[in-house]
Amino acid sequence: MICKNKKNKQLIPGRAIWAAVIIFIMITASVPQAVAGPWAAPGDIGLRHDLLLLGDTGLISAPLSAWPLSWGDIAKDLNNIKSHDAKHQGVEQALQRVKARIRQESTRGARFTSHSSLSVRPLQLRTFNDTPRESAEIGAGIEWMGKRLAYRLRISGVYKPDDKKTLRLDGSYISLLALKNLSVSIDAIDRWWGPGWDSSLILSNNARPVPAIVLKRDYSYPFESKWLKWIGPWQFVTFLGRLEKESKVADAMLFGMRFNFKPLSSLEIGLSRTAQWGGKGRPSDLKTFSKLLMGKDNIGSSGVTSKNEPGNQLAGYDIRWVSPLFNLPYALYSQFIGEDEAGWLPSRHIGMYGLEAWGDWRSSRSWRLRLEYSDTAAAFLESAPIFNYAYNHSTYGGYRYYKRSIGSSIDNDGQTLSLGAVIVDKKGRPWNILARWATLNRDNSGSRNSVTDQKKNILDLEIDNTLYFGKNTISWGAGIQNAKVEQSGNDAVTSGRLFVQLVHEF
Repeated sequence: MICKNKKNKQLIPGRAIWAAVIIFIMITASVPQAVAGPWAAPGDIGLRHDLLLLGDTGLISAPLSAWPLSWGDIAKDLNNIKSHDAKHQGVEQALQRVKARIRQESTRGARFTSHSSLSVRPLQLRTFNDTPRESAEIGAGIEWMGKRLAYRLRISGVYKPDDKKTLRLDGSYISLLALKNLSVSIDAIDRWWGPGWDSSLILSNNARPVPAIVLKRDYSYPFESKWLKWIGPWQFVTFLGRLEKESKVADAMLFGMRFNFKPLSSLEIGLSRTAQWGGKGRPSDLKTFSKLLMGKDNIGSSGVTSKNEPGNQLAGYDIRWVSPLFNLPYALYSQFIGEDEAGWLPSRHIGMYGLEAWGDWRSSRSWRLRLEYSDTAAAFLESAPIFNYAYNHSTYGGYRYYKRSIGSSIDNDGQTLSLGAVIVDKKGRPWNILARWATLNRDNSGSRNSVTDQKKNILDLEIDNTLYFGKNTISWGAGIQNAKVEQSGNDAVTSGRLFVQLVHEF
């Protein structure tokens, strides 16, 4: 299900595929099977809080740091769990909410939805939470899931988008499920790799989703081999997507792979790798791809020149460890992503550290606090970090999609410290509160950066909430930002923002 562009001589997902998907959906929409998505998409901060509560108490064994998550993988752990197995009221409430969500995702018949949003000054530094990217959007969708097939067609119209793409299929997919515990998909859905709440350094929802062909493990069963069983439950996903034709190298491809596992119930480790390669005028045959996989892509080594360079890679690891000291409800997490390679290992890292704690509040409520720090200057731990390097590349221009970073929303050469809280009230409605201090583009050289071309200091405060009314889900949020460009004569500018979005199920 790949078409070959003879002019560029590369394998790319074709427009004809989406046309075939639409026709197939129209034909099969009336077939009565189980529906709704096979995956939990990133963006639902209340659901993520609930899943972590269940995972940290041992009720879910599956790894939870590579979104979207498989609903089947979550359901296999929860099917036989009763309320009395939850040791605390907040955990019991989370268990009931997740079970209800699984039931909702297993209804029968086709599901039709509409969605709309309005935003005044959309949030620039996006986090895990789903907020509007544009000032106005309206659309509709249909989704359906059978025993071996699932799809969703989601069409949106956008008002005056920055990338000039007013009609979008973001959120659409078609997938063949559970083929020997693997699913194969064509999709354009958001991904979030890593334990961070306010930043993922390698793959986040900051940019629009990249259309891709995806191979994913559905269930995180451990290896049966006694030599590998110590790895514990594990997940694997790999994809090959196509970037935009308007970039420096038109129609370049984006390759990604992630392996995350839990050798202990309290410890999750993730290994991630992505690469830009191919594109107009660039080599994109299997030999080039094999060099990419082997890491033989540094100019000046193994005969690699600027003309035959296989691609631009990022790779690294992340970790989340629950209560490494003392039996308390907290977790430490971090992520390190290398912009270069030395001795077959990632080097010149950008990094992120985090601390989170959680608990019950007034019996039927639960909360989670997080403190998170990110630095996107290459070799950030060294006394002289390397500026204008991370997320940039001489051949491909930058690690961006429609001019937005595919990794952290602060793009390169930034620092950010955030303090956030998730509070789930007695009706299961999540509140998200966030304070963030950031310094953007510390190099201040007008370098390539999708947020600003000058050094900027930001103080950002925001609050948002999700409400449920029958078949309607309403999310709203408000924020205020104080920003100052570090240039003589420029005063700080304070601006407010507001958004509301509605999803209705028919």
